[in-house]
Amino acid sequence: MRATTLVLLLTSCRPTQQVGHNDPDAGVDGAVDAAPRWPIEFQDSAIKLNAVWGSGPTDIYAVGVNGFADLILHSTGDGHWVEQPVGINGELYSIWGSGPNDVYVGGFGNTLLHSTGNGVWSLQTIPNIGVLEIWGSGPSDVYITFANSAGTVYHSTGNGTWSPFVVGDSTSIIATVWGPSATDVYFAGGNTPNDDTPYVVHGPSNLTSQTMPPPPDMYLRDIFQVWGSGPNDLYAGGNSDGILHSDGGGTWTQQTGPQGGSTFLGIWGSGPNDVYMISDQVGVYHSTGNGTWIQDPDVHNRPMGIWGSSSHDIYIVGNSILHETH
Repeated sequence: MRATTLVLLLTSCRPTQQVGHNDPDAGVDGAVDAAPRWPIEFQDSAIKLNAVWGSGPTDIYAVGVNGFADLILHSTGDGHWVEQPVGINGELYSIWGSGPNDVYVGGFGNTLLHSTGNGVWSLQTIPNIGVLEIWGSGPSDVYITFANSAGTVYHSTGNGTWSPFVVGDSTSIIATVWGPSATDVYFAGGNTPNDDTPYVVHGPSNLTSQTMPPPPDMYLRDIFQVWGSGPNDLYAGGNSDGILHSDGGGTWTQQTGPQGGSTFLGIWGSGPNDVYMISDQVGVYHSTGNGTWIQDPDVHNRPMGIWGSSSHDIYIVGNSILHETH
């Protein structure tokens, strides 16, 4: 059975468009698959999606670009995705919210958007920094990381105003931020001379650089994502097959991962024994928390982002939206 391509019509005269399911019997590579683990839920050749997030199983967003235009798609978990109009040229790279009524999206240039969950997005004022990541411990404690950050992030108390906050060396790029609480936050990226050394700073009070393993080679090893199941189970992923783990004690160790230059752009798990890493080059890897990662061969959509509401409800976005409900 041929997989049906879903076309999202983005026109100025029709501000929102709804799209339906792909053929549920078709595999992610277009071949016949009676029960694919990661079936395509949405696909459009003009669209690239970089991040996915939801407040729960009935409130999910995917963000990216359609041609030259910022793109935000929303689903209530029923398999249909609706465009929420933005009206800005550029590309969106990150999304995070404290809940269904407090959602942020960021991307190219000085684009930082906020919504109360009603489908309307308003611009917030930030410098022309290029947002890479958004994360907060709650509605009054939100961070954004950005390109060429020189050890700096921006912080907001949720009032729409953003202030620079220096967290690392001026020679570092802070690409991502995550933490189990407001007082236990990890800022990560790369450090000297070409951001080729993984770099993690713990804070936000008493900011301290953490101990990283020596790079096993001269390849770029900077970090793109940090995530944890809790304060004593932390993961970082980045360039050149880099998968790092920490028990929260300040030291990170290299884990056994794939070989071949994988770049890990997303991490998500339902708990300490169910963790995923995604690579835009080789797909998705899974670990049961034992330090070993196994490739899932059923993902071929150049994944860029991953999020789930549970171990039985997981989304992966890239040049399509895959939805696993095993």
